[in-house]
Amino acid sequence: MPLAVVLASGLSSGGARAGDAEALRFARDLGVAIGGATACGLSAARASATGRKGLEFARTEGPGVPAARLEAVHAEAVRAAALDQVNGRNPPCADVIRAYKGLEDQLTVPGAYR
Repeated sequence: MPLAVVLASGLSSGGARAGDAEALRFARDLGVAIGGATACGLSAARASATGRKGLEFARTEGPGVPAARLEAVHAEAVRAAALDQVNGRNPPCADVIRAYKGLEDQLTVPGAYR
């Protein structure tokens, strides 16, 4: 999913139990947001902390998906989004960082995706 679409729609979220497909989509969307933001200068430590929180959420919502699969989908999305940002295929960094911070805030609110 292109970063512009992820930023416009926010992270994917489902109902009370998002399920395995939604967990994979969530891991990818989070990776796209993190990849774009890190390419714009977000600290690796901060991105890593957000990624851990997000993947923990994804594992809870998609218990049938192996953790290694979620992590692989997430890592590939981070890499691709960072490359797209560097190559100018994503929105300006100010927009990317602002949207990332909003997504990061959502992960700290208990029940934000329920």
